[in-house]
Amino acid sequence: MSQSAELQIRSYQPGDEDEIYALFARSYGKEIQDGLWTWRFRENASGPGQIQLAWSDDHLAGHYAVSSVRLRVAGTNVLTALSGTTMTDPEFRGQGLFPMLADATYEMMRQNEMPFVWGFPNSQSHGGFVKNLAWLDTYEVPFLRLKLGNARRPLPTGEGIVSLERADDRFDRLWEQNADLTPVAAVRDCRQVNWRFMDHPTEEYSLVALLSGEELCGYAVYKQYGDELQIIDLFVGEADDGGLRLVAAVAAEAQSRGLGAIAMWLPVHAPLHRQLERHGFQPAGPITYLSGRSLWNWDHSEVVGNYRNWYLTCADSDVF
Repeated sequence: MSQSAELQIRSYQPGDEDEIYALFARSYGKEIQDGLWTWRFRENASGPGQIQLAWSDDHLAGHYAVSSVRLRVAGTNVLTALSGTTMTDPEFRGQGLFPMLADATYEMMRQNEMPFVWGFPNSQSHGGFVKNLAWLDTYEVPFLRLKLGNARRPLPTGEGIVSLERADDRFDRLWEQNADLTPVAAVRDCRQVNWRFMDHPTEEYSLVALLSGEELCGYAVYKQYGDELQIIDLFVGEADDGGLRLVAAVAAEAQSRGLGAIAMWLPVHAPLHRQLERHGFQPAGPITYLSGRSLWNWDHSEVVGNYRNWYLTCADSDVF
């Protein structure tokens, strides 16, 4: 029971979907895209989401949910949560529903032994996460963008690059062999890649792979947004030029479509970042916050709190 006698906080139950969709329309002034909520919170490759709802009798007043993320942290797979859809009925705003629902969700995570919640709050919500939910800021994440007419030197040819319809077991091997290249990274195995991209209910992505013979050395996923191609995910092994060749293949595709730029997230400490800078890539907006909260005195709190430990791409956000 919440602090208000009229409101009750409880976990999601099957059959609540109609009320959740109606609340989305009241909160955001538009309908939720077909299948999107179910895909993210009920069909997630990492497991079901943790969802708390605030009710006034049979009227849904608020919703807070986190989606499960398998995170590789210091050589160990850990089930964590990506903070997701927050909704409050306009008639119930200003009553403190957001922190109440978040507290209930985080308690649910503790019961399920999920030690860490994280995400990318925007400029409107960031202050509330830090002030009301005790989140800590890790970094501000910029785009890395190349305007195709401003390249300082030619990108290499995309030799060995092929298009794929879906990920296969070669993606499992690529991940198993390279999972610990950085201390913190979301799992990128076959199951995750297919769920995140190829089974997405509303977005269309293209998947390209770098092969050596028949073996997978790396992959990139991209989509068009306005006048640019955005590289949503990029993962390669330790080959020196593998990432550069995949980026070059996406740049060639952008040029063939008559687009003006390619853009991506790539940590500044990644070796590929410095390679791309030499070709004319530059940091650019929009800039996103990476923040999070450990839910107890967890052994790896300091590891996930240091941005230089992370490997991040746009795929780690629920926006792209």
